[in-house]
Amino acid sequence: MTPQPLSHEMWFAQFDVYLHQQGYRAKTAHRYRTVCRQFLQYLQERDIALEQVDPATLEAYLQAQSQRSAQRHGRAPRDAHHRLNRGIPLLLRLVHGHWPPPTVPTSPQECFQQQVCESYAQWLARCRGLTPRTIALRQARAQKLLAWLGARGTPTHLSDLSVADLDAYLAAQEPTLRRSTRADLTCSLRDFLRYLSTHGLITHDLAPAVLSPTLYAFERLPAALTPEEVQALLEHRAGPPPTDSRAVFLRAQAPIQPFRQGSSLYSIVARRLAKVGIQPAGKRGPHTLRHARAVSLLRAAVPMKAIGDLLGHTTTAATAIYLKLATDDLREIGLDAPPTREER
Repeated sequence: MTPQPLSHEMWFAQFDVYLHQQGYRAKTAHRYRTVCRQFLQYLQERDIALEQVDPATLEAYLQAQSQRSAQRHGRAPRDAHHRLNRGIPLLLRLVHGHWPPPTVPTSPQECFQQQVCESYAQWLARCRGLTPRTIALRQARAQKLLAWLGARGTPTHLSDLSVADLDAYLAAQEPTLRRSTRADLTCSLRDFLRYLSTHGLITHDLAPAVLSPTLYAFERLPAALTPEEVQALLEHRAGPPPTDSRAVFLRAQAPIQPFRQGSSLYSIVARRLAKVGIQPAGKRGPHTLRHARAVSLLRAAVPMKAIGDLLGHTTTAATAIYLKLATDDLREIGLDAPPTREER
């Protein structure tokens, strides 16, 4: 038997509990409940269940509310889409599990590209054993390449993919990327080309023609904070938010949940560093704390093997880069430079 859909009131009660669990402020929760009440009333007048709502339904509601506001006040509200939509995506995400829903392909070309990317993701999981996050990243890059090809990303034209096409694509993507990012991008591209060649979607295996930029060992100097700067940063930290999550890094504002991307921590740490007046050389993300800990252990004469185990390194070569930061210690054991000819 097909389960009966929940009523609007039951969904609204669950939504109210969700706002409380995620730590939303009372004022914000009240605003979200008010907007969602109006949306539920709109659906009830048209006999539409929450499970049946799609982007077109939401867009029609927003247009109706904007017109109603314009009739009442003589003009549409500023940022109408944002003001009239607050809280509704959260409610729909609670009902559907995710929102907005996946985009449905509307043309044979889009259907083909979506099938290729889905099959590619399955191949990465089955044959390469990659993590879901890596698979999602490489699948997105494959979709980006197919979208860039446009009309050439179809079954009849994809087989004619050439090295010149790949060079033009990389030239369009790489101008603002660092060498390490370009190397990762070309690695993903070679992987996708191997898949296309293995499954007969392209005539020739073009993967060997995609070259990565040269990366030198220890070419970058990691940024690290001094012990005094670390202490100043810790003194300004806020307490952990109340939550049942076991994740180490959580959002400080509602919804209180783990970050979707590790890069989100970069802006948070950078703001805290600026707040206490610390301006480290180089990057200003969470790795500055990691580097500072590694340097403090080096100066405490902790063996490099122990430091590597703490940092999760598989080889001591990965830990050796932190020796470049212990410049004060290197000066103590360094030899004096011989005098130049002018100084003699």
